[in-house]
Amino acid sequence: MFLTGDIIELAIQIEQNAEKVYRNAQKKISDPKFVAVLQWLADEETQHIQELGTLMGRDVAEEKITSET
Repeated sequence: MFLTGDIIELAIQIEQNAEKVYRNAQKKISDPKFVAVLQWLADEETQHIQELGTLMGRDVAEEKITSET
């Protein structure tokens, strides 16, 4: 059985993975319209990550910045 926190943590990881996929794909695509769609999708994932972090009572965006440096 999963606890609510476990499920939210998993959801955050899934959203982070999707964001990375979209941002990496942007670097490989030359069509500006498709790049814009990928940017929008990545930004949506970022918003989801922040919302899920709020449910967990923490600033996930700050954690992401810290873990990337």
